[in-house]
Amino acid sequence: MFYPASAQAPERKLKLFAEAVASSNRPGADLFRDVTPETWEVALSRHRTDGPFAGFASGSGQSGYHSLMLIEAQSAHVCRLSNGASVEYFVDEGAPEASGLLFYHHGTPAAGPMQQDLLLAARANNLQAVEVVRPGYGSSTRQVGRSVADIVPLVVELADHLGYETFATAGWSGGGPHAIATLALAGGRCRAAMSLAGVAPYDAPGLTFLDGMGQENLD
Repeated sequence: MFYPASAQAPERKLKLFAEAVASSNRPGADLFRDVTPETWEVALSRHRTDGPFAGFASGSGQSGYHSLMLIEAQSAHVCRLSNGASVEYFVDEGAPEASGLLFYHHGTPAAGPMQQDLLLAARANNLQAVEVVRPGYGSSTRQVGRSVADIVPLVVELADHLGYETFATAGWSGGGPHAIATLALAGGRCRAAMSLAGVAPYDAPGLTFLDGMGQENLD
């Protein structure tokens, strides 16, 4: 399954975004349930500071509709792996030509188009961001009993599919451990990794996993 960015109307990506925001329990999320390209800025301006998607929409001084266009610049694909499983992934089609590869591991639970700040940072460093949708999310085949380390052969095979010998990786929240595992276990093909607000093992000694987290995580 492949959705070329040029073939997707902005309304489709906007619908995906609006549905994700509207389904959250953050204050003001209901404003985005019926948002259209014409009413986007109106809804966004009312929640630019403390709204449900303010960090994405106002990052790097970009307008909300520019944020939408960065979402639109991404294409969704599904790759059939050698073991018969499928993995979905998102590609930043707006990256510079001849860019290196940056695999992005999304948070938990989260999957979908990548955020503006990630894309802009990757492009500025001549990297094409590719989000790996982990097993059980989106169109990626569920893998019962999988461990964090099980992401590595999937990532390596996807790199082969995309035509890259080496790559870098980054992970946010629940994706952080997956980025670290990729660096440690990909046999030298992963040259660098970054974990952003990465989680620790749930059963780590002396750790109260949810301590200090926001209410939406506790819920």
